[in-house]
Formats: sequence, C-alpha cells, structure tokens
Amino acid sequence: MAHRYLLHKTQVDEFALWLEGINVEVDRKPRGNYQILGFNFGNRWHYLYSRNHMPEHVTVPEPAYGLVRRFIHARREKHATL
Repeated sequence: MAHRYLLHKTQVDEFALWLEGINVEVDRKPRGNYQILGFNFGNRWHYLYSRNHMPEHVTVPEPAYGLVRRFIHARREKHATL
C-alpha cells in the first residue's frame, strides 16, 4: 500500500538531492505521465508518482516510507536550526 499524503511535490527535488547525499542512486528521467522520480533503495527501484486527486502530493511506495520519513525529519531539523 502507498502512503499518499507524505511528500509534497515541491520537496521532490530536495528529496532527490538528499538521496544522492546518502549515496542512493536516483533516476531523474520519468517514464510515462505520472512517474516523477525513481530511486534504488534496498536493491530495488522505487518510484514517486504524481496524482490526479490532490496533485500537490506524490504517492510514496510502502517500502520507501521510512526513507521518506528520515528525509522529512532531517529537513525539519535543518530548518529548525536556521
């Protein structure tokens, strides 16, 4: 199952940079109309998808949920120190 309200579309580029910073392979070439970003985590490719309903958020696959939560936590810590 995917968690749909977790990552805002404006955070996708920052998420991709964060992934590259922790040595996760990122694929920035979307395939199809809905795919936004791909990343290789846990020896498996995962993809973020745009949505028709509530298009300001992206769909995050279940296996990548913890990784996205780590990003959000790191982002909050970074902004709290500014």
